[in-house]
Amino acid sequence: MLYKDSGVDIDGGNEFVRFIKSKLKKSETFYPDFALTLPLGDILKKYNDPYLVYSTDGIGTKIKLAIQYNNVKGLAQDLVAMCVNDILVLGAKPLVFLDYIAISDIKSPYIKPFMEGLLSVLEREGIELGGGETAELPDLLNGDEFDVAGFIIGIVSKDNLTKKENVKEGDVIIGFPSSGIHSNGYSLVRRVLNKNQIDPKKVLLEGKTLLDILLTPTRIYTKELLPFFERGIVHGAAHVTGGGIGENLRRTLNSRVDAVVYKDKIKILPVFRYLKEAGKIPEEEMWRVFNMGIGFILITGKKEADCILSETDGYIIGRVEKGSKRVILK
Repeated sequence: MLYKDSGVDIDGGNEFVRFIKSKLKKSETFYPDFALTLPLGDILKKYNDPYLVYSTDGIGTKIKLAIQYNNVKGLAQDLVAMCVNDILVLGAKPLVFLDYIAISDIKSPYIKPFMEGLLSVLEREGIELGGGETAELPDLLNGDEFDVAGFIIGIVSKDNLTKKENVKEGDVIIGFPSSGIHSNGYSLVRRVLNKNQIDPKKVLLEGKTLLDILLTPTRIYTKELLPFFERGIVHGAAHVTGGGIGENLRRTLNSRVDAVVYKDKIKILPVFRYLKEAGKIPEEEMWRVFNMGIGFILITGKKEADCILSETDGYIIGRVEKGSKRVILK
């Protein structure tokens, strides 16, 4: 009996690795067989007292919806966004990304389009692919099922590293629009669709199908917002993922302040109103699970806020008051 008889194709895996290498753009980065080697000399010269920042994430059951409707092209951006937006909270510039793909069958029609999408997103964002792992797991996954995880390493100067103690009474809270649901809450989304027998291809919201809206890739905020961290005008930041605005914004507060967010200021996307009604989801649960239209948040001083507002699509959604590390959604 051969390994291939158990469902693992070594030759197919090697061919996939060759496919990835054929798509890599030439650079000064050295790619040995097992890991990336990235020279840091020139990079470190640009940073004063540099800190490495790292994070890992996945994209959850949004993958199941994408597979169900044979549309996985946006998942690569979801994966990169979930990682780089997390380290942006600390003001870090992403340097190196690694991926892990778990697949039932190396011949899956999805993994090459996914990898092509990943390389395209990383090139656009100026991030090196530092390697990865593709695991063929026939007894763990079935059919065309697959799962992915991402790992990001970034860098930031100590002076630009966000610190909770910098958030103070009188600061302004600026929200930045999400591109949609992003990559959280899809178990609930899929439950609403299945229980109500909703075909997302047949539902139209503002001229788009519900399916297109649900599969819209997560917005990446780095290029737009990193310059404000580098100017030293960001007091705190939050990537709005699972737990909604409340739980994620709380992480950036110190024990002397509260964040007051005005729900009527937030431009709630139609998809959230649709899901709330179709699924009979309580209002409080919506705000706990979804981003509701705000994908990223900056906290800054009143004077600095005008600069950020004039150069971005962000808008004021609240303020910082004296308190005890609460997020108050009014």
